[in-house]
Amino acid sequence: MGWGDGPLLPLFGIGGPFYLPLPCNHSDVYFVHERMTRQQVLDLYFLDARHKLVELAAFLDRAERATGKDDFRLQAFRAALSKLAGKKKHKARAVLLAFSDPTAKPVAKAPGKGAVGAFNGK
Repeated sequence: MGWGDGPLLPLFGIGGPFYLPLPCNHSDVYFVHERMTRQQVLDLYFLDARHKLVELAAFLDRAERATGKDDFRLQAFRAALSKLAGKKKHKARAVLLAFSDPTAKPVAKAPGKGAVGAFNGK
């Protein structure tokens, strides 16, 4: 048995679904790409995206009700949110870059023990 003789494993993602043939006696992996229609994307992902948006709004409500000053994480969060407006492409990339360290020079020593999720700018 070779490619296409095994079952198809559906993998759903943005622009999917993708079908991964599971070859029986073959080490290569092949993808067949079928672009979803806008209606299919909305039907499949809208409720999950809506839920996440409400969660983001609740987070901002909690953060803005709390006392104290904004720190770099909340500033980066607001900057990332601004990347979602409009019809520009590559929104996910723009959001990730809003949280990322833009410098190219490596630091001699990490400033803390773990990741904080946003670039501090210091």
